[in-house]
Amino acid sequence: TSEAWSELAAAEARLEELVQLEVEFSVHTPPLRLQAYGAEYRAVTEGVWRDLLLERSRVLVLSGAGQYPEALEAVVRGLKDHGRAPATGSLGRSGRTYLEALASFAESLRDLRVQKGRVEALQGRTDTALATLAAVLAEHPQAHQVHLELSRVLHQRGEFSQAIAASTQALDLEPLAIAAHLQRGESYLALGLPERALTDFQDAIDLDDASFEAYLCRGRAELELGLFGEAQESLSEAIDILPSLPDGYLERGRLFLAQRRLPQAQRDFEVALSRSPTCYAASLELGRTSELLLDEAAAESAYRAVLDAKVQAGQKVRAQAVAALGQLEFALADPLAAGLEFELAHREEGADSRGLLGPYPSLTRLQTGRQKLVQERLRDARYHLEAGIASCHAVAPS
Repeated sequence: TSEAWSELAAAEARLEELVQLEVEFSVHTPPLRLQAYGAEYRAVTEGVWRDLLLERSRVLVLSGAGQYPEALEAVVRGLKDHGRAPATGSLGRSGRTYLEALASFAESLRDLRVQKGRVEALQGRTDTALATLAAVLAEHPQAHQVHLELSRVLHQRGEFSQAIAASTQALDLEPLAIAAHLQRGESYLALGLPERALTDFQDAIDLDDASFEAYLCRGRAELELGLFGEAQESLSEAIDILPSLPDGYLERGRLFLAQRRLPQAQRDFEVALSRSPTCYAASLELGRTSELLLDEAAAESAYRAVLDAKVQAGQKVRAQAVAALGQLEFALADPLAAGLEFELAHREEGADSRGLLGPYPSLTRLQTGRQKLVQERLRDARYHLEAGIASCHAVAPS
């Protein structure tokens, strides 16, 4: 919703203000005071700044506006400006031991480096992300969070078996890691093993029966298994938990579409778009639903909404939309359909002041207009279909 995005933007702005305070403090505080301050609290405070920069990076990723360079910059800033280990004995009066401070320092740097790998993967630089995470894993082999992030990157690369192995390792280290159950389930789904995915998603619900993501994923697995009634219950439960997000409506709309319950599907996709105009998958599905409802104009509008968006859609959704538009244009290039469309447009153009349609075109005019329309549609269809093929090659797992 607009309120949610507004709060996210406010969080981003506030985090940047807090990070900037450190610069202002360093510039305007007298050197002797800085020295006294640094002797006791520097390690504690730098840990706070690292956490702030980490959270700022996460907010930029969540904003959905493609701010990955800025997100990466925040992480690099945390690693560069705040990567100094605490000095021995500097925390004596604060009551924290040096070893505790050092452990906290190592953990915050680990999280920053994991976030760096996450952003690199979001930018499509999965080779770099794997190298980043491998280096962190070498130093923190018992950190389940690193294995989990590695699983996500491997899944993104289409290496689903390796992704399952990594998320299983995360669960071996932390059996209560709900995110690892969800990630492993996603990889099982991608491998065409919905029964195993369903087990993981149910385990996640057993750990947290208020998990939006767990109910959402369970509904998707149930849909894959043809358990339509159960899937509707799971997806409706997800919507009840977080009705402000588009995802529940999107997935339930897909369920209704699979059942050919077209009015219900259309309504859910429209609600998803009202929750987030950048939910381009909902635009794509709305176009497919409109085609089945024989509303070609609405279908074309939905597909073009994906292609013409100011904030560019993800490559996969964009590839599907451009291919769907090409297929629609090819279907509309049918001579009979083109003839009827030209005839109606001609009569509407000649309508009188009362709105009554004008005369039919002559046979010669009809044939000429129909042929021109067919050629235009075929040309556009070829362009979009070729673009769709090229896009599909671009997003195919390597």
